[in-house]
Amino acid sequence: MIANIHEATKRICQILNKVPKKVEEVNEGRYKIVYFQDETILIKYTREHFLSFRQNAHGESINKDDLENAIAKGIKRVFVVYADDKQYTISPYTIKAQAEVRKTEWEGKETYSFAMDLLIPLKEFIEAN
Repeated sequence: MIANIHEATKRICQILNKVPKKVEEVNEGRYKIVYFQDETILIKYTREHFLSFRQNAHGESINKDDLENAIAKGIKRVFVVYADDKQYTISPYTIKAQAEVRKTEWEGKETYSFAMDLLIPLKEFIEAN
């Protein structure tokens, strides 16, 4: 089990077999930007996906401003880690191109919301690259 963003970050670094040069906390610890020697990534930890995407389809979301700022800082991939230790990845540009922009009810902030089927299981991504 993965309990928080810190454990999620450690897990992704282990899987990628990379040591970060720098780790930056984003949006009160909801995300981390991880700088490696050869790339920069964004990690999101979440306990579970949400069911309110489209007619009870499973979905995922990411804060629009946080993703835009991370892209400006050079991220090339987004990694999503769930509490059950399932890991996925997606291009930030796929999110921008295919996600719906929504406002959160509780914070009034815009998010990119997208179907779970856009996420690539990390194991498959690594095997293909």
